[in-house]
Amino acid sequence: MKDVKFIAGFIFLNLYLRLLPSLFNGNDVLWLITFISFFPLTHLIAKWSSSIGLKKLGFCRTKHWKNHLFLGLVVGGATWILLTVAELSLGSLQFIKWQEAGAVYWLIIQALVVAVLGSATNDLLTRGYVVGHFKNRLPAFAIILLSTVIYIADDIWLEGWSIRNILFSFLLGLAFAISVIRLQSLWMNTGIHAGLNFIYYLVYGFGNDPIHHGVFVSTTQPNKLSPYLGLLAALTVLVVTIFLTRNIAVKKEDYRQKLDNLLKV
Repeated sequence: MKDVKFIAGFIFLNLYLRLLPSLFNGNDVLWLITFISFFPLTHLIAKWSSSIGLKKLGFCRTKHWKNHLFLGLVVGGATWILLTVAELSLGSLQFIKWQEAGAVYWLIIQALVVAVLGSATNDLLTRGYVVGHFKNRLPAFAIILLSTVIYIADDIWLEGWSIRNILFSFLLGLAFAISVIRLQSLWMNTGIHAGLNFIYYLVYGFGNDPIHHGVFVSTTQPNKLSPYLGLLAALTVLVVTIFLTRNIAVKKEDYRQKLDNLLKV
């Protein structure tokens, strides 16, 4: 019965997250309310379906949650900055001009809000809700695989079907799920996710126009290497995440010392 409730709750939350905010794209206040409301709504649904609340879904204030979040932001942001530099150097992204300061300030605010809320809600649904329900019932590798498949399906809904997008989502989904399983929280996962999305919005802005209006105006000129740059970035995130979580997912008595040593590097 719990699994039936879990599936029903997941479908409801997914439809809420993917359909309701789109109705308020022209109203920033209502759009913001729908995203913020997703957190208490998920808490209630998870209580009903799995008898667990928001804390056990991954957003608990662990002793090192700020460090995990910060490390995630650095990993995600730095990876997409390096990807952007590579695209500019190879000519697959062509710089046109810098945006005016006023437009840049507003873009930064928008990018930060959308990146944080969009990433956190997606992470809560595709990983927190899934891991919270199955963590005492399935082995870790099965939960990681299930969460990754759900993340891929969600990305197909948003971005459409293509082998490149599936591989990209597969690599990121693995990284995100591994961090959640090893650290027993969503903080590093959400940090990486938000860092990636934040820099993406700063570079490409919002919308699907052929001319990108980010912090600078640019256009895309695909070349032979273009399809592989994003995959390389996702692979980098996966490798770095495995390394970081291996070093900080240790015994409780060594936790602070190991993390402090890691942050000093």
